[in-house]
Amino acid sequence: IWSARHAPSALLPGIIVIFAVGLIDDIYHLKPWQKLIGELLAAILAWTAGVHVTSLAGIQIHPALSFFVTLAWLLL
Repeated sequence: IWSARHAPSALLPGIIVIFAVGLIDDIYHLKPWQKLIGELLAAILAWTAGVHVTSLAGIQIHPALSFFVTLAWLLL
């Protein structure tokens, strides 16, 4: 859940990674696993910026699982 207290600029590192991966892919035609690594890095950066999935369909997610659910949500 994105909180209003987080500045949108906190997402800038992840945005830059996604942009760079897309640009590099356009130039060098990356393999799918290479793009996935870049997307995983961007998702981790989003997590550190404060983007957390804390519940699904009203069901609270344990904080220890929230990291993995958030990564899956952003990647899938």
